[in-house]
Amino acid sequence: MTERSGALDDQLLIQAFARLRAPALAVSLGVAVGLLLFGATAVLLVRAMLAPAPVAAIGPHLSLLGYYLPGYQVTWLGAGLGLLYGFVLGGALGVAMALLLNLNHFLYLWNLRRKIRRSVILDAL
Repeated sequence: MTERSGALDDQLLIQAFARLRAPALAVSLGVAVGLLLFGATAVLLVRAMLAPAPVAAIGPHLSLLGYYLPGYQVTWLGAGLGLLYGFVLGGALGVAMALLLNLNHFLYLWNLRRKIRRSVILDAL
């Protein structure tokens, strides 16, 4: 293996296992989770407004999130609060995912390079 082909192999591996940027993944997951929680709450509220008879309890299952997200309720204020909570929790999830995936890729590439060096050394013997 020449020096040039070794550098090319390293470049191909780096491109195949590109690093995830934690801030970008945090913002994208934060927006997605926040909009999902806002949308779920808004759909329940609109359905309750359009119902022909008064609804006793709006979204009893979704309102259970109030135990984990203080202040959250199935109301328009709760929908806004859910958007904020979703952004924060989705962002934290995005950072954790990016860090774990980057660590996984680093360890995989490190182990792969170690195996390749070992095989090159053994082939030379």
